[in-house]
Amino acid sequence: MLSRGLTDLTRLRRLRRLGALAIAAAGLVNLVSATTPPLRDRLRFVRHLIPLEVPQAAAALVALAGLGLLLLSRGLRRGQRRAWRLSIVLLAGSALLHLVKGADLEEAAIAALGAALLVHNRDAFRVASDRGSALRAFVAPAIGAAVATLVGTITVEVWSQSRTRPPVARAFVAVVERLAGLHTVALADRVGDFLDPALGAIGFGLTLGAGWLILRPLAARRRGTDDLARARAMVRRHGGDTLTYFALRDDKRHFFFGETMVAYAVFNGVCLVSPDPVGPAHERAAAWARFRAYADAHGWCVAVLGASEAWLPTYRSAGMRAAAEDLKITVFEHPTANVRSADEFDAILSKMMEERADAVFFAGDFTNIKYRNLALEFFSKNRLPSMFEEPPWVERSEGLLSYFTDIAELRRRAAYFVDKIFKGAKPADLPVE
Repeated sequence: MLSRGLTDLTRLRRLRRLGALAIAAAGLVNLVSATTPPLRDRLRFVRHLIPLEVPQAAAALVALAGLGLLLLSRGLRRGQRRAWRLSIVLLAGSALLHLVKGADLEEAAIAALGAALLVHNRDAFRVASDRGSALRAFVAPAIGAAVATLVGTITVEVWSQSRTRPPVARAFVAVVERLAGLHTVALADRVGDFLDPALGAIGFGLTLGAGWLILRPLAARRRGTDDLARARAMVRRHGGDTLTYFALRDDKRHFFFGETMVAYAVFNGVCLVSPDPVGPAHERAAAWARFRAYADAHGWCVAVLGASEAWLPTYRSAGMRAAAEDLKITVFEHPTANVRSADEFDAILSKMMEERADAVFFAGDFTNIKYRNLALEFFSKNRLPSMFEEPPWVERSEGLLSYFTDIAELRRRAAYFVDKIFKGAKPADLPVE
């Protein structure tokens, strides 16, 4: 049952990637088609049926549809049903517009094939999107477009000379057209030279903002008091290392399965799990599979920060990989705890050069601090980007960065909590930071 669930998730992710790539490709085809003139014979045939202004407007709409499809590919990658519906509409409209633009049969066929692919794999796109964002995706751009139209119309009427000033209704149409990238209504050169790019940029920005809002993934639900009490109980029963208590931080949400608790936070559609789930070892595979299905239903990508050796087999069996593997980074470890002389330490540094290291992270322990100057000189001489735990090491070696606890801030926070306890607060009720 577990392996079948993981197989289904893998298949869904594959179908979503395929759909996203297909829609992005169709969007690029739209953009290329809109910026290249149609074939002469085909355009002549179309002009026998409809006025030239119609194919020109269709070309602009094809470009807008292309931008829309590129935006929607992000939502399709997450399996969002809303992105699927909008993609079907845009693909069907693109197929029709390609025919109107210049009888572009090939581009119309590509759009139709993209729509057929999405319809065939419709069961892979059932993830809900944030409902509140959908309303804002229409209201905010509508207000922005209304303000831009009002200001643009006033600008046309005020700055146009009397002999070239269009009627208010015609100026209104011209401004609305330029927000959509159209220019069928002419404006005076003095006004159009500045208004055309400005309105085009505003329309493009409003489209991007609407696309981002309408495809926004579901937010994580708020944590309730019962969830926190249950999480505390599980930490007491199954917590086994110093990182476990970070699962009780204020910014964490909790997912429960049996005796297992997963602490996570969601940032822009990425579900970050840290620390490892807390629970009995025999529930690991089932709990993780259920959590992955829960995250997938919300359209979240899952990442784990600070994974322990005990949980690595579970993560790997679920198809997850280390970030270094995806980034094509090879990590070499050279422990220095057993180093007894400067020669042994120098041999480790030489080994790094044999491995053609591109960067080094130098973790300070009692052994390598003893040979600190030797290491700093080596990094500087070989121009190796170096990272350290403490800032002074960066200053002495012209290193790249440091990443460590701010001791002074840690002491200030400790004093804050001690003050709270002296004033009657229960230590168990204080947030974990």
